[in-house]
Amino acid sequence: MVARSAPMCLLALIVIGAAGYGLSRVPTGFLPIEDQGYVLAIAQLPDGASLERTKRVMDQVSAIAGKVPGVDNVVGISGVSALDNMAILANGAVAYIVLKDWSVRGPGEDLRSLIMAFNKGFSAIEEARIVVYPPPPIQGIGNAAGFTMQVQLRDGSFDLSKLQTITNTIVKDAESQSGLQRVTTTYRATVPQLKVAVDRIKADTLQVTIDDVFSTLSAYLGSSYVGQFNKFGHVFQVYVQADSQYRLRAQDIELLPVRNKQGEMIPLGTLVQITPIVGPSLLSLYNLYPSSLVQGLPATGFSSGEAMSLMEQIADKVLPRGAGYDWTAMSYQEKLLGNQIYYIFALAMLLVYLVLGGQYESWVLADRGAARGAVIPGRAGHGAHGAGYGQQSLYPSRLGTSDRALGEECDPDRRSGTRAADIRRQADRRGGGGSGARAVPAHSDDFVRVHSRGGATGAGNRRRRQRAQVDRHCGVQWDAHLDLPCRAVRAVVLCRDPPVRGMARRAQGKSRGEARPRRVKDRARSRRLFQ
Repeated sequence: MVARSAPMCLLALIVIGAAGYGLSRVPTGFLPIEDQGYVLAIAQLPDGASLERTKRVMDQVSAIAGKVPGVDNVVGISGVSALDNMAILANGAVAYIVLKDWSVRGPGEDLRSLIMAFNKGFSAIEEARIVVYPPPPIQGIGNAAGFTMQVQLRDGSFDLSKLQTITNTIVKDAESQSGLQRVTTTYRATVPQLKVAVDRIKADTLQVTIDDVFSTLSAYLGSSYVGQFNKFGHVFQVYVQADSQYRLRAQDIELLPVRNKQGEMIPLGTLVQITPIVGPSLLSLYNLYPSSLVQGLPATGFSSGEAMSLMEQIADKVLPRGAGYDWTAMSYQEKLLGNQIYYIFALAMLLVYLVLGGQYESWVLADRGAARGAVIPGRAGHGAHGAGYGQQSLYPSRLGTSDRALGEECDPDRRSGTRAADIRRQADRRGGGGSGARAVPAHSDDFVRVHSRGGATGAGNRRRRQRAQVDRHCGVQWDAHLDLPCRAVRAVVLCRDPPVRGMARRAQGKSRGEARPRRVKDRARSRRLFQ
């Protein structure tokens, strides 16, 4: 296989291409939804619902959730919209359902089962739409798990009724998909409101500033901070607001007094005109475009990438000209970073090639070794199959051996036909000495197998004991005399041609003062012995 490097490299590229194609066909996902010990129950009442009505719904949510096994505590907050970054909204609420510790829960109290139990229990509450979401996988990125889409008006208009129609159509189509669940939106463009128009000409005639008109409306209908005082060792803040009985009806606004520049009190009814209208409870801008939020979860058995793909198909089909969408929160991160897996895979392959190049000390041989290791295990005696025993196979470009260390290279042209004659002459010339660097010319198939010394401990000792079984199976011959520098490991030099092995063995035997081994005449027997 090493000798056929081009086909092996081609085969390795085919395997890599098939792996990349298979990777592109696998359903994508970013971060899995995990059990973080709590879930969110988000409630939204009809438009215009009061805060007292919202509190009653949250009391029912707390009572139902507290009866589910596996629930430790329920914390309800009324008057906020959790999916809109906790914006103040009278008809919105959120309940944080704290679950018991994982070690205390019994069968059927996992995250999925608990969410199904919550949805079943909350479906009995008809006054509000309640959806249960796990928390986001990364705290601070988004308000809940699942996908988050922002539907936008990009034509420069502020037709909020059109935005409401588009959003409702997307949610309705998404609810009909088997790969999506709990798709909802918090956007409402038909909330009952009161429009207060100030007659600026009358205000200027009566010497009332526009700032005073708005400050009066803000203080009486909302609240206004005016100062603080110390009492009983504490600091108390002071807010002013009209009593509830003086701000129940729209006609009460006309009776609110405002002071002009002469110090006279002027009723607001002479300066403003009140008109009932409908509009959005919250006006959201995303990338400076009017937008609405669509939140949902992938169904069981579907990944987040598949859910986002379904939502994109629905949006492309439903959205008219001048409208668009963007991903936000965790979906934005998945869309931005999800395709980087291909670059990471390519860099990983490059890293493997560089590591093999440093190990083999040759760019070409690293490519051969990478192709072999990536496609088919190596032949017996070539060392690739023995990686499980902690050994390494080095394929140097030119390799020589001496009695104590790896010698210098001495045959630049390993492919010449005079290689055997050069080996014999070198062996005869250097066979008498014991200290010379008797180098054996290298071959393209020669390699060094390194392993732990006999005194190794731990994992090295286990590999040393396993070494004998591997060597007997592969026909590897030991050479206990030849050591690498610093006596760190022992080495065995295997050569392809039997005459070269014989020369090496005779040279090593002379250096130790041993009798020259009997020359094996049977070439086939020699090959079986050393391969």
